Amino acid sequence: MDAKRNTGFDIAKGIAFIGVVWGHFLSPYGTVIIYTFNLPLFFVVSGFFLSTKKPVREYILSKVKQLFPPYFITGAIMIVMVYIQGLMAGMDPQEAMGPAMERTGALLYGTGLIPTHPMFDVPFVGPIWFLPALFFALLIVRVCIISPVGYLGIAVCVALGYYSSLYIWLPMEIQAGAVMSGYAAIGYIVRRITEAVKKDKTTVQNTMICLGVFIITLVVWLLYLRGEKESILFCINQYPRGLVDYFGSPFAIFTVILCSILIISHIPVVSTYLSFIGKNSLVMLCAHAVDTMMISWSFYFEAFDEITWRELLLLTAIKFAIYSVVVLIYNLLHQHLGKLPGDKSDQK
Repeated sequence: MDAKRNTGFDIAKGIAFIGVVWGHFLSPYGTVIIYTFNLPLFFVVSGFFLSTKKPVREYILSKVKQLFPPYFITGAIMIVMVYIQGLMAGMDPQEAMGPAMERTGALLYGTGLIPTHPMFDVPFVGPIWFLPALFFALLIVRVCIISPVGYLGIAVCVALGYYSSLYIWLPMEIQAGAVMSGYAAIGYIVRRITEAVKKDKTTVQNTMICLGVFIITLVVWLLYLRGEKESILFCINQYPRGLVDYFGSPFAIFTVILCSILIISHIPVVSTYLSFIGKNSLVMLCAHAVDTMMISWSFYFEAFDEITWRELLLLTAIKFAIYSVVVLIYNLLHQHLGKLPGDKSDQK
């Protein structure tokens, strides 16, 4: 049962990561739907598997080792690639250092997109913004759940993260992580309920609570879809419809997880590859970040007047073939060199 549950979460992460890639190519309405689950799902799953057995200091160090080396290594690769692109464009070495230094500033500032009130005038770092944001979200949840402030402390951090971002944007996605800590807390709460049900404690009560939450989030999600077709941008705390955006996501997340469990039983071939994506989503995210820097999103919009489903599936197949090769190379290096950055799974 546990193995099936873990596979279900891996498949859900695989679906969510495909949503991350698709979100860059679909029409605005398509991204409105996808953005309700693609990134929050990773925070929910990470919260579900959040470890409370380790001391806080040991837990924090483990997350630093898991999330920041891939962030800085990927960023360093992007800096080198920008420098090479400058040389290939005809710049002399000194001129090519300009864009490379800008990219270095972007890596140190660490914002996913240019916020409304930036502290520094540097480019955005791209998809790897997710890694420091996840770190700060898990840090907040881990500290709060063992402190007297408990879930109230998490709620305060969510509010502080959101409202402070209206005036200034701090480095390393601290405020996005604070806001997204609410999703990590949802994952942790779901695990606690699951554990209580397995022990036959207040099973009916917990089932009714889960059903009630599911119905409420469904209603909020439908209200979200009826609103203006403007996407959520988690990396800069952009929630166009406010609380409707924030609380509508759990329904989409729960639905994806339920679909993942059904895929295990009924579509084994698809489940195998989706599970592969989910298990290796960290490596694929880093590959995706380099990919989007080498070939900007605007290239696809200029190449295709309107991206059809056929073109989207073709692009998806090409990109995931490349990402899968990167994962295989990473795994070969892992076998020969031992532990590499990002080896620790979120599910520990």
